[in-house]
Amino acid sequence: VLNAKTQCYHYVLWHLSELQRLEQKNLSIDATLTQVTSTTQTDLFASNQPSELDLMMQDIEPDELSPRDALDALYKLKRLSNRS
Repeated sequence: VLNAKTQCYHYVLWHLSELQRLEQKNLSIDATLTQVTSTTQTDLFASNQPSELDLMMQDIEPDELSPRDALDALYKLKRLSNRS
């Protein structure tokens, strides 16, 4: 039987991985659209900069987070993903 802290940790990790999966899916769709667009016209406004969500994901060290910090990080990631 998992204790509450471990359950919370696994719950947050699952949600973080789900956000990453959705972000990757979104990025692959964006890459496909960019590829199609670039064959017809050069996109003058394309950005090669990582998104704010990407930067935050890179900064997260799940093994070093307390359950509360992990939950806070999840909420921040959720807010960022809703703005995109």
